Amino acid sequence: MVEPPVLLPEIVKELVTKSDAEVADHLKNCKFNSQALEVHVTSMDDAVSQPVAVYYGSSHGGCQAVDDLNQSLHILNVCRTCILENRELECTYKCTSCWDGKRVCRDCAAVGLQEWHPAARPCLPCHNNQLECKKLLQLGWCTDCESKQKAFLERLSSRFPDTFQLPMPDPPHNIKSVRSAIFWYWVFLDNSLVNLRMLLVVRRDCNPTVSSPMKKAVTIKALKNKDRMSVETAVEVLSPEVQRAIPTEYVVTTIVPEIYTFWRQNRPGILSCPVDAAVHQPSGNIFFSDQSTHQIMMSDLHCPATLSSVAGESNSGLRDGRKSLFQNPSGLCIYANLIFVCDSGNALIRIIDISRLVSRKKNDTLFYEASESEDQDDTIPIARKYTITCTLSLISTRSLQLLRPFSICIGRKLVQDYPDFYVGDTTQGVVFKRTDVTVNTSCKGRLQKLYPGPNSEDRILPVALTCYQENLFVANGHAEQLCILLLHSPRGVLLRRIVSSLLPSPSGLCLVDAHLFASSSNHCIIKLPFMNDNEDVELYCGKPNEPGNQDGIVTSARFHSPHGIANMGSTLVVCDTGNKSIRLISNAGPLRKLSSIVFPYAQLFDLDHYRGEPRKTFDEALTVDEKLVEFFYDVGRAN
Repeated sequence: MVEPPVLLPEIVKELVTKSDAEVADHLKNCKFNSQALEVHVTSMDDAVSQPVAVYYGSSHGGCQAVDDLNQSLHILNVCRTCILENRELECTYKCTSCWDGKRVCRDCAAVGLQEWHPAARPCLPCHNNQLECKKLLQLGWCTDCESKQKAFLERLSSRFPDTFQLPMPDPPHNIKSVRSAIFWYWVFLDNSLVNLRMLLVVRRDCNPTVSSPMKKAVTIKALKNKDRMSVETAVEVLSPEVQRAIPTEYVVTTIVPEIYTFWRQNRPGILSCPVDAAVHQPSGNIFFSDQSTHQIMMSDLHCPATLSSVAGESNSGLRDGRKSLFQNPSGLCIYANLIFVCDSGNALIRIIDISRLVSRKKNDTLFYEASESEDQDDTIPIARKYTITCTLSLISTRSLQLLRPFSICIGRKLVQDYPDFYVGDTTQGVVFKRTDVTVNTSCKGRLQKLYPGPNSEDRILPVALTCYQENLFVANGHAEQLCILLLHSPRGVLLRRIVSSLLPSPSGLCLVDAHLFASSSNHCIIKLPFMNDNEDVELYCGKPNEPGNQDGIVTSARFHSPHGIANMGSTLVVCDTGNKSIRLISNAGPLRKLSSIVFPYAQLFDLDHYRGEPRKTFDEALTVDEKLVEFFYDVGRAN
């Protein structure tokens, strides 16, 4: 064997004395090996694994490695018969005319060949002598998910297009990628946000009937394992036992603050008084107002979530621009890339443009870098991590003025540039309608009273609003008329009142599919249909008049004075004001569906260390693989 070229110590000493440009030029033109990797051949059942070669990685990258392989290797594509009869040079499968035309040429058809592809036809000597032609074919090359490995194999495959080779991720990496995705992110699947954190919540549920099956099915170590390369953990959390232990009820999970692991960017005590929330559907970011700290906050869907203050500062005030100030912000809603905020203390509707979130200077961040140590100082100031390119006030074009706007929602959009907006003023006890909204350097809108009318004796405290087509729901928090009002939004006519003992004081509203969800001051969230006149109110989550702070399935979870509610698909985002937290209520069923498709794929390659007869026939294995491809294709197309 010839020793591979290396960068000798003498050359390194010489390069030390040269300039950076000369060193870079030398490394660019000098060829040497920068790494040596052992190549192992391993049986499919992991019973035997032997080193067979050493692969040297060149400093010139994958292109140079392909050139070296092309010069030093010869692809053996000879059938067994030709090898035994010592006629390797005569063993020919490929016809250039057939390959170029992708069909059997006239000459090959004349001798009786029926296939144009070399992999599907016998060699000429075996065909002419009517002998059985057996050969080994390279059907595919497997690689991991590193970009340099994929680029290397793509280039190698393009050099040998007739050897039927295709770069593709290996099965263990497919499984690990799925597990990493649902471990580190809240994934939107089947109209719900799901994450492995939900399994941890179920495992800790206070109801033994719910938690015991999950404790038996999966270890807490597997649910907390941060190792992206652990195949065993991936197989364990996707197993049929875990699938059966996933409850049918929705699961309540706290995402702000982070309570399941130490995460400096989202530690307990970071929120003071979250009031309302809104979801920016394209990005999946959750925005919410913190009334006590006078800020608009943002949480991503990473797990653990990272929290940022995108507008406002810890001190109150009134200032537009990139260093904006708010005073007791409350209700908010999102249209396109604009957040409309009720700046209650300043009696204004403020607009935040989030289309271009730009970072401030490097050292001016929301938090310091996360550390594994919990002994460090926790007195980290809440400074903004992002600046806002536009924060403007929405000025009324009529004599009517807002005194304390507290709730806001989006109405219908017809031909105008922006939809109508409905604003609840708690000082005046009025629901206003804002039309003819324009947003530019000077934001304007026409303000008019919607409800109650001049002849109405109703007294309202509009603490929450939500709209669907021509139906406007108003959470009335007035002590004398606690209920939910249903108004005809264009004319402001009262259609009906929704009153229930389960809803002593409504505080937040959200429409999901055909149901209205409402939070209440008695620490519950209720659910009722809104597409018909049926007013059957049912308890959805929490326990009346029993405040608490506990995650779990909806019948086990406890809240403390929940307020604003938003949604992403069927998942609810709840501002649990009394507990100073943001919580998700989501369906864990998509996790069961994902596991039922991915786990059989892992079994095909014995990733669960199975020892025995093959579980699937070849056709059954292809069906499993096709289901996996179809599933991810549908998910990608839907999102």
